[in-house]
Amino acid sequence: MLVIRINTLQAAERVWEYLCSADALPEPLQTDAIIGIGSHDIRTAETCIRLQKETGAPLYFSGGYGRITQFTQQLSEAETFAQYAVQLGVAPESIRTRTTGMTTEENIAHLVPLLQVEDYQHLTLVHKPYMLRITRAYAERYLPQYAKTYTCCTQDLALYTRYESSLIADYTQSTYDLLVDDLYRYRQYAIAQGLAVPPAEVETAWQHLVDAGYTRMVAF
Repeated sequence: MLVIRINTLQAAERVWEYLCSADALPEPLQTDAIIGIGSHDIRTAETCIRLQKETGAPLYFSGGYGRITQFTQQLSEAETFAQYAVQLGVAPESIRTRTTGMTTEENIAHLVPLLQVEDYQHLTLVHKPYMLRITRAYAERYLPQYAKTYTCCTQDLALYTRYESSLIADYTQSTYDLLVDDLYRYRQYAIAQGLAVPPAEVETAWQHLVDAGYTRMVAF
């Protein structure tokens, strides 16, 4: 039996590729609203701002305080994104916020009342790269009536792990910890909802990261 061994970087890249399921954005992008899912990554807001300036669509930022931002910032994730957008020239009246969610699922679910009063057909959702697969799953559950496009700031793991390392001590390790946690949460959600679970090669890569000790963020 042939056993293919992988190193930690290869394992992380395999998990990353599975979780980072971004769409190719059409040019020009036609969308009724741009939704930025809150987190510690301000580049989600930057991507939303760029798309808003290209399309003129309103911005929706959703996020309270998560496991990282509760320690790193005073304003909620949505308020932080909104403040940044205004600083970069987005009109305040083009921005709506929800500050009550603590998880990606809550951030999406809590937007439903705001979106339901509008006559939208198409939404563009923006999140951290490795959160896109579970964002798709949650959006299909809570926002099934809309056509949707999913995008992020980058699909390059190396670039991502170098981003703002001062935000989290030992950011490379923290990125791998987050990959372990988010794949675990996606698998649990997929099992509960009857969705396809990660393929064997992704599970093998995930287990490699677990065995290497990248479990600081996950609660088994």
